Amino acid sequence: MKYSFLFFLIVIYSSLGFSNLIVDEKGCTTKMIQIMKPAYPRVNYQGYAIIQFDINKDGSVSNNKVSESMCALSRDMDGNILFKKCPHFKPQAVGASKYLKFKPPLNDNKSSCSIKNHFHKYTFKIYPASNDDFVLRREYET
Repeated sequence: MKYSFLFFLIVIYSSLGFSNLIVDEKGCTTKMIQIMKPAYPRVNYQGYAIIQFDINKDGSVSNNKVSESMCALSRDMDGNILFKKCPHFKPQAVGASKYLKFKPPLNDNKSSCSIKNHFHKYTFKIYPASNDDFVLRREYET
């Protein structure tokens, strides 16, 4: 009985999606409730773009801008992906970020607040790979 209750609590906790919980340094808390997958640009590159934006009191976003946009090029001697700056993912990431929605942020006193300079990373992959890793074309073809 005790273990089934514990299992039930774990299932409820994980289903609430606390991995999307956002808390800023002033204690303002929110949760992402909507995300749009960006269109893939018409290039043969893979990489990512990091978007910076503000979360308003109503949960909408504003001041969307690209903080970083990188293309995956090759691997180093240890097998880590090497990146270089590139512009290819900027328009799609900014466009998709305009559709982000959050629960209206609240502070510790349950008063409405806003969150400034939050970041979100969009990953662009051509070949399937786990987590944040990339499979390069020559690796995929072999």
